[in-house]
Amino acid sequence: WSSTSNARVSCGDSGTTLLTGDASHLAGIFLDRLPHGAALPSNYIIQVQVSMDLQSQSEFGIFFRNQPGSQQGAYSFLLNSSGYWRASIYDNQSGTASVLYGQQVTQAQLGAINTIDIIVQGNTFTFYLNHYRQGDAISNQYTQGAIGLAASAGSSVSFKNLSIYTLPGENP
Repeated sequence: WSSTSNARVSCGDSGTTLLTGDASHLAGIFLDRLPHGAALPSNYIIQVQVSMDLQSQSEFGIFFRNQPGSQQGAYSFLLNSSGYWRASIYDNQSGTASVLYGQQVTQAQLGAINTIDIIVQGNTFTFYLNHYRQGDAISNQYTQGAIGLAASAGSSVSFKNLSIYTLPGENP
């Protein structure tokens, strides 16, 4: 695991809590490699349960295909405290996001545990929230990279039960 400089991580029985300061960029923690040094597959399903402190007024979610080394960027799927979500290409240098799929209303229950699933297959990314399909985004920008958990400034978000499933036809 690695993290951005503005991420504060606390691990406990109820999950991993990601706290952020007042920085203008998203904070994140990244799973760079699987156990035994194995690389992440190019195509997979990522699933995580997440809950946000009701006092937070921010965004939270998942980074995927994060670029190693020079940290060029990543894709992100983020929910916000108003009940909207968006899929973006996030620029790690400037902190800006280019929206791939605009903000849509979700059925998220803020303060409760919500399950996020993302199917990453080729250039298509399908987003599910609490087992309901939210939409798709398409981009050829990045073909592989690390996954991560994200939270924006001033938030406290808990993540648990992170799972990665290899899609049929992929080498584990």
